[in-house]
Amino acid sequence: MGAFLSRADLEKVSQDGSSSVVEYGVTGMQGWRANMEDAHSVELDVADGTSIFGVFDGHGGAEVSRLCSERLPRVLMKTCQALNGNVARSVVGSFMEMDNYIRSEVGSLKLGGYAREDRERLLRARAHRIEEEVQGYQTSGEIPAALVDAGLGPDQLASVLGQLGGGGGGGGGGGGRGRARGCCSRRRRRRAPPRAASPRSRSGWCPSTRPRSRKPPTPS
Repeated sequence: MGAFLSRADLEKVSQDGSSSVVEYGVTGMQGWRANMEDAHSVELDVADGTSIFGVFDGHGGAEVSRLCSERLPRVLMKTCQALNGNVARSVVGSFMEMDNYIRSEVGSLKLGGYAREDRERLLRARAHRIEEEVQGYQTSGEIPAALVDAGLGPDQLASVLGQLGGGGGGGGGGGGRGRARGCCSRRRRRRAPPRAASPRSRSGWCPSTRPRSRKPPTPS
């Protein structure tokens, strides 16, 4: 399927809240990515009316952004207390500590666990989407986008669509199956039969190309 979808996922997930001094709202959308890679964190009233807000871009993966959204606010609060409220130094120190944690063995194991959870969640979502698209194909004949994302060749795609239509799609599924097979099948060129080997003389030369012996010129 790759890192991108054939159609953008435009579903939006929103969250809002407030404290005694601030109100906030956040909205996320997956878009063209195969799964949601960005994350955010909100910590209200951590100290003296101070709140922490963070948005973390996945940049091709959801594991690090998720880990930072869960751990960085706690690290920042602990570092800020150790530095007597120096926010600028606390932010730099927190980022450095997060980098070291991600490179550590414990951090790597944590990221590996997130990766497995993301893969399982992605497979469940993909299976649900394929089921919905298969039902749509059996009624309308529209090729499922999940099959297009899988990168199947024309013959493989026609075979899969034939199996889906044969599973009981009614008249609409049968018509779609015929169109898909007609569009995706490729003409196979007939190969010419191999040419017969040319007869060869005992010396190994082909008779048609064997050099002819030349008589020496007679002296005049």
